[in-house]
Amino acid sequence: MYSHSNHGITAEHKGADMLVTAHSPGESPLSLAVQRAAQLHGLLLMASDHGDSNLDPVDLEGTWESLHSLAAWLAHETQVLSELAVLQGRRSSLGDVGAGCAAVQSAAAPSMGASSI
Repeated sequence: MYSHSNHGITAEHKGADMLVTAHSPGESPLSLAVQRAAQLHGLLLMASDHGDSNLDPVDLEGTWESLHSLAAWLAHETQVLSELAVLQGRRSSLGDVGAGCAAVQSAAAPSMGASSI
């Protein structure tokens, strides 16, 4: 396996598989999703502004394919990060509920222990 890291991005190549990961210290899934959504929005705005450019149709075809590929990748990454943010939100709210239930149980436990059944 070959691996290389630079500027927080790691690329690993093993056989036919390629894995590229990015390290984003201090970021949450939601903040990264917001960044990706803003990048996607900017990309699509630029594309719509330059959709009627004077490019040769041959050049334009390859450009649009690349643009669509990048837009799809950003949209997918935004979706995955948003879903992760939702899952973390659910877990933390369940953790808060669980902590509250544990506090109620521990407060009730001494009185339950004092009675004989």
